[in-house]
Amino acid sequence: MTLSGIPGKVNVIELCALDRLRRRVATFLSAEYSPQAEILQMSADGVDMSMEAAIQTEIFNTTCIQCHGGTGHAAAGLDLLAGNSFGNLIAVPAGKIPGMDRVSPGQSDNSELFLILSSGLSSDWNYDHSVEVVRQEKIDLIRNWIDNL
Repeated sequence: MTLSGIPGKVNVIELCALDRLRRRVATFLSAEYSPQAEILQMSADGVDMSMEAAIQTEIFNTTCIQCHGGTGHAAAGLDLLAGNSFGNLIAVPAGKIPGMDRVSPGQSDNSELFLILSSGLSSDWNYDHSVEVVRQEKIDLIRNWIDNL
């Protein structure tokens, strides 16, 4: 894509997803911009802009993998590293809630992942997961992804 007429006060151009309140949910591509350039060319070829990529990059990689795979140990047997995360979540029996899946397609309210991130459900476990993802737009991203599986 080619962009021109960019105001001089801009120093970074991003390809990102915004929610309806114009809050950034995920950034997929970012490029430095200098007003001397006048025109910026960016290639988005090969950039994965799926909901899964947004969740992996913005939530799992920044928040979860410290305990769930990043140190060579996957707490509760849940590896959330890229390439492993979704296979370890979708339609896999929950670790702590009998009769529930970690992610139940189309049913965020019946998915362990959504419940522990959006409520204090895990507060009496070894760790309260609700303190990790506190921005509502990130919770909404997870809910929308699960409900649209």
